[in-house]
Amino acid sequence: MTRPSARFLHAAGVRLDVPVEGCGRFAAGSQAVRLRDLLAESAFQALERLVATSIEFDVDFVLLGGDTFCDADASVAARGALRRALEKWAEHSTPVFVVPGSDDPADAWTRFPSLPECVTLLTPDPAGDGPHHVERGGEVVAAIEYWHQSPQARRRNPRDADGAWRIAVLADDPWQDEASLRRLESPAADYFAVAPATGRQTEAAHGAVMHSPGCTTPTRGHETSAGEATLVTLDPEQGIECEPVGLSSFARLSRRLTIDDRTTEERFLQQMRQALREVATTPPREALLVSWKVSGSGSFRQSLIDAEFQQLLFESAVEGMIRPSTSIVQHVEIEPLTPRFPRGKPGDAKTLVSKAIAALENRSAEFDPDSWLRQAGLASRTAIRPVDRTRLQAAAASRIEEWLGAGTED
Repeated sequence: MTRPSARFLHAAGVRLDVPVEGCGRFAAGSQAVRLRDLLAESAFQALERLVATSIEFDVDFVLLGGDTFCDADASVAARGALRRALEKWAEHSTPVFVVPGSDDPADAWTRFPSLPECVTLLTPDPAGDGPHHVERGGEVVAAIEYWHQSPQARRRNPRDADGAWRIAVLADDPWQDEASLRRLESPAADYFAVAPATGRQTEAAHGAVMHSPGCTTPTRGHETSAGEATLVTLDPEQGIECEPVGLSSFARLSRRLTIDDRTTEERFLQQMRQALREVATTPPREALLVSWKVSGSGSFRQSLIDAEFQQLLFESAVEGMIRPSTSIVQHVEIEPLTPRFPRGKPGDAKTLVSKAIAALENRSAEFDPDSWLRQAGLASRTAIRPVDRTRLQAAAASRIEEWLGAGTED
């Protein structure tokens, strides 16, 4: 029996009317006003584009993978926009499968007044009623089900609809537990939808695909997302294809960059450009928010402290990668240096205390003596038996300069 082809949209983290974290630090003046308005409307526009895309491609169903809205915010605007979208899908007889998220739990959806019949809530109920079938022209093209077990714990069910594509929505992020598809000899589903709105990620093995579309609206400061959903095509000859669909008006990049004594301007630019490739999308976004966290030491660190140098460096990194009309704003955080563990035997409390006292007397601004004492197994300085500070300082004096200049841990 030849399998039918099918197509659906997979989106997660639409986050209607959820404030964008940390945007206030990105810009000032007229740029801040424009950016604020753009970010405030982005999620609503993304939902409208999601509906329009589903109609344009005549998809068989839509999968909303959690955090579509925030129940705690009780936003009337969010619920109004969601109702209009659901009614539009109902007009086109498009099934919508909803996965509850941390912001929109199952009870928030059950309290939603008069959900259209096209909406099916995939609740985390172990006593669920089995897979939900999606039909086209009287033929079952897909069977979708919420899984509580890991992919390794499931086997193919002979009762699955013959020829239908099996879609499994996973309750947890399998990649956090290193539950790779490559470890499965015979996956029990064709498409594994990762429900948590993690970063965009895809794994393909043994004819199956495991995929997270990332956040449609990257509101949280630690997130990296180009603001996309995924158009999934299930073809019996070509297999499964996951095509990104741009929805959000802005993209977000949060990345930690590490420097050391070997870091040069060119090497640092390479790190920045490699990170920017993740959000250099087509079509491009109206705005790009970038957060850099820089850790490490070396001569290049001093150059990065200069704000003018930071800006020139960033302009060089984005040149040719991001279109000029995109509003690009960045925030740079240079993490404080962390002294290395003292050289010598880690359990040598005497060496530890000696250097701690010496650094304290020298008023080292980047030194926490109590943390060193805890490493030595001492609760606090009051737990140290009385010592001759003068003798102890003299013993440490010859080493303190070397230690303070020994570098940092990443």
